[in-house]
Amino acid sequence: MNVQVLSIEPGKEKGTFNVAISIGDRQHSFTMKGETNIIANKELHAIMGDKDFWEIFKFNQHLAQEVYKLTAKVYNGKDVQLPMAIGEFSTAEVSPAFLQI
Repeated sequence: MNVQVLSIEPGKEKGTFNVAISIGDRQHSFTMKGETNIIANKELHAIMGDKDFWEIFKFNQHLAQEVYKLTAKVYNGKDVQLPMAIGEFSTAEVSPAFLQI
C-alpha cells in the first residue's frame, strides 16, 4: 500500500504537529512532538510520534523515519511540498492499531 504524508500542521501545544498520512485508502492522523536539547554546546533536535504512530509503523520503521525527517524539516522552519509519497507499507505484519484507526 502506498503511503503519503498529506499535511504537517502546527498543533495546539508548542512544538507539536498534527500529521495526516494516507496508507492505501485509509487516512490517519497523528500528533508528533519536536524537542530541542543542547548537548556539548550543540542543538540536537528530536521528533517523537504518539502511541498510535508507533503502533502502526512498528513494522515499517523505514516509513516512520521518512515521516520524522519531514516533520523535522517543518519543525526547523524549512519548506516541505505536500502531499508526498514516501514508500510502500508492508502488510506482512499489520498491527491491530492499523485495522482499528
